[in-house]
Amino acid sequence: MNAHPRRQFYSHYIYDLGEGASVSAAEYVKDVNKDNVVIIDGLTKNWRLPGWRCCWVLGPKPLINALSQAGGSLDGGANHVLQVAALPLLELERVKQDRIALQRHFKMKRDHVLARLEKIGLKVHTPPTSTFYIWLDLSQLPSPLNSGLVFFEELLKEKVIVGLDGFERLLSKIHSGVKDGKDVHDIVGKDLTESKA
Repeated sequence: MNAHPRRQFYSHYIYDLGEGASVSAAEYVKDVNKDNVVIIDGLTKNWRLPGWRCCWVLGPKPLINALSQAGGSLDGGANHVLQVAALPLLELERVKQDRIALQRHFKMKRDHVLARLEKIGLKVHTPPTSTFYIWLDLSQLPSPLNSGLVFFEELLKEKVIVGLDGFERLLSKIHSGVKDGKDVHDIVGKDLTESKA
């Protein structure tokens, strides 16, 4: 059997289908034992409980049996107390309320980040309609900052791993240095650019 696994860990992080919407590949499964679809979901993302490491799998019975045997042999699976504690989180009304709260919160954060990025001149060509990842286009930045790795290393120097304040400080530093007639290589550090050559 050639199964097609689909992870649904981000299925509640949807912003463009209406508040409370969710997506699932289960919608396309007609017969769980005949269709070559395996769905994996868990508490890690949608329920924001990464340390719990509690998940579930939907798929053909032979595959589920094999996974159960392998999982039981390897790590024993999630402990019973954790599984029991998770049950109230899966009640339908609670799931709906949590999904709406999650969407409102992360949509607000996404909109805030997009507005700040636009304000400091960093382009996002395709704003995300789901999850919480935003992909920046660094190509408009001067070399060597138009390289994702160099840009990241400069953020680390500013003591910012992920965050807009570091972007603003770094861009401000570059723009003021360029206005003063300095080469961007001098501004961000020759050692970085020479080590990448």
